[in-house]
Amino acid sequence: MGELLIEMQLNDETVTVTSTLALYEWVTCDHTDLESKVATTPQQIANGGKQEFSLTAKNHETSNDYAYANFFVTHDFAEPSEPTHVTVTRTSPDRLTGLRHILIEWGDTSADEMGYQIQNIGTGRTRRVGPNRTFYEWAELGRGIQCFRVRALGNPNPSDWSSLVCT
Repeated sequence: MGELLIEMQLNDETVTVTSTLALYEWVTCDHTDLESKVATTPQQIANGGKQEFSLTAKNHETSNDYAYANFFVTHDFAEPSEPTHVTVTRTSPDRLTGLRHILIEWGDTSADEMGYQIQNIGTGRTRRVGPNRTFYEWAELGRGIQCFRVRALGNPNPSDWSSLVCT
């Protein structure tokens, strides 16, 4: 009987993979009768990469028993999903300052975003907020039409921009 252990650790843009294959004697295999054990050296796989692993553990005593493992590890860390249901709403003037704000809201459809980027199309200015946020209040720049779009930030790439929304 064989036992395969695969350990993977995500480090920024690479995955480090180590694997071990153990061969035990007898059918009951109580993990105390180890016949052979082989391990790979740690292998780093860059984002978008794929690595094949082959291990063979052989009984070196009287039998010809062996355990064999052949597998692939693919590192495919894609960009986050783009935000959905983006809306913009002008707020009532602040009682103290008289300033209006524009509330930009969106649906968080990504589980692995590192934050969000909001862009005012008219000015080209952008703002950033942290992960799992679903709104931003932008100080209004004027009375005319204001248009915005939002995207999720990821490592290494951001999502596509959301559809343009205006108020």
